[in-house]
Amino acid sequence: MSNPNLIIHVANNSVMCLYEWEMSGQISDGKYEDSRPHDHWRWVNDVLDIVRDSKSGISATDNRTWKRFGYYPKMYNINEWTTYINGFRKGSEKYRNYGWATRAIAYAKFGKIYPDMNYDTLRSLGEIRVFLEDLQMMIENGNTNAEDLFKKLTDWTNKDWRKKYYESCKEYLTPEFIEKYLTLQYDVKELKADLKLLSEAINNKF
Repeated sequence: MSNPNLIIHVANNSVMCLYEWEMSGQISDGKYEDSRPHDHWRWVNDVLDIVRDSKSGISATDNRTWKRFGYYPKMYNINEWTTYINGFRKGSEKYRNYGWATRAIAYAKFGKIYPDMNYDTLRSLGEIRVFLEDLQMMIENGNTNAEDLFKKLTDWTNKDWRKKYYESCKEYLTPEFIEKYLTLQYDVKELKADLKLLSEAINNKF
């Protein structure tokens, strides 16, 4: 097995979070799993680092990586996600099964609040995604009280597994973070812009 040696260059940390916590999985075994060519997803396993850069794309520390693929990774239509989110929120029957797409907003907002976090730290946060998704859903259901939201997120009643997860990310999942999360203006319009940047990052080679 080869050593990972691809570097994804992204415009900001929201794009980093969107890739690491959602799109990498959607590419390898989610929405895009059955795309052609059948092994289009292999490059995901070769990602070594994600860095902020003024130019978006994927580079390789060893050019033999591209020869190993035999082709450049498939082009992914990442921008279509905003359609899913809008349809789901409007109660469209066509998009009733796409509630998972709203997670993207939670992940992107985390990146906006922690704009300087590096990739290694991001990967060390374990299952913080569980808390971010729950936080976004509670807010969308009308709960905008920071104190109550934090209490619900850290309620370990019959949920020891959540307490274990929290230990890996408690430095960042704080009452102060939730306050910032509530006041940050970020929704489908802003997500669309970051998805465009993500599309550029994973569909360009340099």
